[in-house]
Amino acid sequence: MKSVGNQRQTSVLRLRYIWNMATVISQRELRNNSAQVMDRVERGEEFTVTRNHRPVAKLIPIRLDPAKWQPKRLVTAAEFRALRMVMPRIDLAELRRQGGEFFGDDGDRVG
Repeated sequence: MKSVGNQRQTSVLRLRYIWNMATVISQRELRNNSAQVMDRVERGEEFTVTRNHRPVAKLIPIRLDPAKWQPKRLVTAAEFRALRMVMPRIDLAELRRQGGEFFGDDGDRVG
């Protein structure tokens, strides 16, 4: 008779075979080591995430064309002020009226 530990190891080995040799990790392991797991995904490794020893998700790297990828740039305070000057003003009364029309004005408001 197999012990519980051997059954668990066998099921993990079976999962690795079924899921194309992706590294199998539990939901708890992902939660506790998310930064390290994401670093490994970024380097190209794939993971199968399990909950109660059943596969529920795959973590796979997104293959982006490095030539097309542009990092987000922070906007300086001066650029933000300039953008704000050309943005249309928001009429709060009109926004509330339109919201009431769209969502229904049943008087069940918060605040």
